[in-house]
Amino acid sequence: MQDHVVLYFAFGSCGHAIVEGRVIDFQRERLATAADRSLTNLRRSLRLIFNEERRHREVRLWMTNHEWHTATDDEGYFRCELKNLASVEPGWHRIHADCGDATDSIGLLLVPPGNVHGLISDIDDTVLVSEVSSKRRLLFNTLLRNPLQRAVGEHSPSSRSAT
Repeated sequence: MQDHVVLYFAFGSCGHAIVEGRVIDFQRERLATAADRSLTNLRRSLRLIFNEERRHREVRLWMTNHEWHTATDDEGYFRCELKNLASVEPGWHRIHADCGDATDSIGLLLVPPGNVHGLISDIDDTVLVSEVSSKRRLLFNTLLRNPLQRAVGEHSPSSRSAT
């Protein structure tokens, strides 16, 4: 097993931002395919749900001309407030993290200071069909199908471009 850094989408305004993530153990597996069997998907899903957290690990975050340091908590999570971003333009930027040899990067959205409205949506039944109104179908779609096997939401961009 080795450490694996998982970053969550980061957000902020011009001036400061929040980056959150987790450091967990990692067992390299082959990538999911549309031909994967339910048992393969279940094993992969359970490894994502039940994993060993990496406690008190040092994490370095960086982007162009900026660097921050933080550490994971007892459950392997970290949260870092990025300050001194006034010189960074609004828009999408790449934020990177490392913990030992483990690395990850993700999008950091910095919104202009004048923005007062936002739209927040989750992925379930918006981008990928989960059928959250049926517990049985939700569990089936979540645990036994991988994203390549799940239907695309009716209003997602990829479903509109297919018509």
